Amino acid sequence: MKKLILSVFLSALIIPLFAQLPISWCNSLYHIYHGFNFDFNTIPDSSIYYIQIDTNQLNNIWQTGTVNKPYFSSGSLGPRALVTDTVHPYPVNNISSFTFSVINCPGLNIGGAYRAMTIQFNFSINSDSLQDGGTVEVSHNNGLTWTNAILDTSNILGLYNFYSNNDLIKSLGKPGFSGTYKNAYASIIFKPRYPPNIDTVSFKFTFGSDSIQTNKDGWMVSDIYTKPEYEGINEKYKNDLISIFPNPAQSEIFIKINYPISTKSSLQLENIVGQNVQDLNINKESIKFNNLLPGIYFVKYHDGKFFTIKKAIVIR
Repeated sequence: MKKLILSVFLSALIIPLFAQLPISWCNSLYHIYHGFNFDFNTIPDSSIYYIQIDTNQLNNIWQTGTVNKPYFSSGSLGPRALVTDTVHPYPVNNISSFTFSVINCPGLNIGGAYRAMTIQFNFSINSDSLQDGGTVEVSHNNGLTWTNAILDTSNILGLYNFYSNNDLIKSLGKPGFSGTYKNAYASIIFKPRYPPNIDTVSFKFTFGSDSIQTNKDGWMVSDIYTKPEYEGINEKYKNDLISIFPNPAQSEIFIKINYPISTKSSLQLENIVGQNVQDLNINKESIKFNNLLPGIYFVKYHDGKFFTIKKAIVIR
């Protein structure tokens, strides 16, 4: 059995947001995890290709950058995040939204039946409970109509760590997140709409405030990623090929290969948007990495017949 050591050195960038492309994992099962956080050491930050700030809203306060606020002293995965102003408290009487889309590929021929798609995001919030807060809406027609995520009962299989109908945000007139808590994960699981056709799902995150100024920080999103789920592919995917620990990790991640290594074996580290960060040499006892930022990464291992994908979280 081999152990490989990933030593992580951290840095930071500030890049503005612009443009929008859909997140897509339609190419192959090997690249099923796609998404972004705001601390990857790329120029420009990859989130600019996926996030669209709604510029039609007056004084939209969503920004990406290094966070320096009383409650949000940094993003949850590093110094940067997408937040309702990186420095100042959120203003009164404000409505601010951003959107992104995911191309959903139930017809992808990978040897298994498509079952669902999962969207997960890490967030923190600091707002007046049930007065100011944020909501998540979904659209299946390119943003022509929007439905609150908890009301999309015809398309959603399940919600994790979400608000309920009782969490009505006064400033928005809709159920949403409010109050104060840090580093929460929420997820939405979608079932196929029109299998086996491609389905594009759009998401809108909206923060709203009332007329009372309480100098709170607002809403912060630190990462977003998506993955599909298929049935009947156990002959290709084996979850126990490798083990990684500790996870999350601050400086080192150990990878243990649990089965004999073949001449066809390969090991890669990818970031959350599917970019190959490093091909790992499985014949070396330790491997060091420079200029990696905190965030979510994926360790992918093939032994020539089976493969596995493990999520690795690097924290400060």
